[in-house]
Amino acid sequence: MLTPVPNRRASSPTRLRRDIEAQIMALDVSIKEIQLKLSDLQLQRAALVSEVDQLAIDFSTPIHLLPPEIIGEIFQYFQPYFSSSLLTDAESKQTARIPWFLGSVCHSWRQVAMSLPALWSVLNINDTPRYVDSPVWTGHEDGVARHTPQHWLTYLPSDDFEVELQQSPRDTTQEDFEGFYTENRLEIVKACLERSGTHGLSLRLRNMNVFASKFILDLLLQHARRWEQIFLVDPPLAVCLQIRNRRRLFPRLRHLTVEGPQWWSEQTTSILSALDSLLPGSASPLARVTEIKLFNIVLKEGSVPIQWSGIKKYSEVACYIDPSYRTIIFQQLVNLVSLSIQTISDFMWTEHILFPNLRYASFAYKQHGEFAVEGPILFEMPNLEDFSISAWRMRSLSDCVPRRSSHLRRLSVLLMCVDVCQGDTEQVFALFPELEDVSLWGSNYLTDSTLESLTPSPRRPYLLPRLETLCLSSTAFAHGECKWTTLLDMIHGRFGPLATTAALSRLRSLEYVYDPAGYDDEVGKALRTLQRQQGWDIRVRTNHHRILWTELGIQWLPSLTSEPTVWY
Repeated sequence: MLTPVPNRRASSPTRLRRDIEAQIMALDVSIKEIQLKLSDLQLQRAALVSEVDQLAIDFSTPIHLLPPEIIGEIFQYFQPYFSSSLLTDAESKQTARIPWFLGSVCHSWRQVAMSLPALWSVLNINDTPRYVDSPVWTGHEDGVARHTPQHWLTYLPSDDFEVELQQSPRDTTQEDFEGFYTENRLEIVKACLERSGTHGLSLRLRNMNVFASKFILDLLLQHARRWEQIFLVDPPLAVCLQIRNRRRLFPRLRHLTVEGPQWWSEQTTSILSALDSLLPGSASPLARVTEIKLFNIVLKEGSVPIQWSGIKKYSEVACYIDPSYRTIIFQQLVNLVSLSIQTISDFMWTEHILFPNLRYASFAYKQHGEFAVEGPILFEMPNLEDFSISAWRMRSLSDCVPRRSSHLRRLSVLLMCVDVCQGDTEQVFALFPELEDVSLWGSNYLTDSTLESLTPSPRRPYLLPRLETLCLSSTAFAHGECKWTTLLDMIHGRFGPLATTAALSRLRSLEYVYDPAGYDDEVGKALRTLQRQQGWDIRVRTNHHRILWTELGIQWLPSLTSEPTVWY
């Protein structure tokens, strides 16, 4: 209870003032005590409310009931990756961000994500130059493109924040911005290297030609023994020399991808030479690279001392290689298992080379002129199991397939402007009795006699007894040479009861791609009806898609436009 204020007139002014101040101080003490108690009670209440909310979440969301070990197993499926193809590597930037997304959902997920080294072992470093004054497009004026500067970062507080507030903001210089950008990039790389532990590293380095690149590469080279995969996209010669001059060992490196600049230059011929420390050869006896992919690279004899005999997978896209040197290289690839080439050279039809262990081969031939080569392909590939080829204006299907690959199981072909050759496709099918998967994109492969040869019958021999997957474009049927009834008989024979013997495999899947604007729409409708009636795996699609050749073969992908596209 408060003490009544004494009569001010009965006391001296000094004593009265002293008493009032004492009462004020007493009140302040009481207020502070009450505030502390109230604050403590509020904290207790907030903790209890949070606990109640957490219990509600745990019981309402099954994911919160999973133990960290199960969540970790799920997270493993979201490990970042780089595309296996040089031509479709558009997802690497997105997948490299996955660990950061997982670690920002909640505290428990962050702990699980940070405990998985594999999540942090894939680094996609795109060191694109950035500037304080970034030009912004503002249109044309008098036929000249106009840009105006935009300040990305105009204010950085100093250590003495209150003093800085009293000063007018200053513009950040380019040196300040580069320093801030470099430190930021280095901290991100350091965090990934620390969290990945001793796990092998997969690196994709692009545009490594700015201020931060030297420091980032030096940091990565300190962990050179952990490198397992490296993708160098348009690497400056200085970066390649930096890798060589550090004289590091790369005992775990198995995969090397090098993509040169779009336009060849003198430096292009020196890129691989400067990377000799990564390649198996006299300069790096401990190198163990077994997979090489080259894109827009120039190779000349003697420029790169590589021991090609150790290479098991080789991909080459839009490269220039001296014909004589290419022959020397291919003759040494005795342990090669996978070969993918996009080229304008016809060496496949002119060079007789043996690949005794080759299992997979994919070629894209971009010839100049009309009907530039005559088959068949001369490469000897006795153990080949998977073959695909894309070409333009070839005479026939038989010109484009190997003749001595009797164990072939998968054949994928994209040939445009092929002549109609009666019996040619049947001859090709007869070469490969073990074929299980056939994809025919392009034109003029199939006639009525071809469909009859594929129709199972107990009264006569038929081709491709092991066929399980068949993909056809409507253009694969020679115009006016095929009947719907013949196609229907073949489908019934492959899917039906007859396809149950030990000598005949039942067709598992039929895919048909057609142009809905033409007469093929009726065939598409009929196949859809057949699928509904019989329940067979028949997939009918329109050709508003792109047919894309990559080192992985010929792929059929959805297109963003309404027009079908063919990529070579």
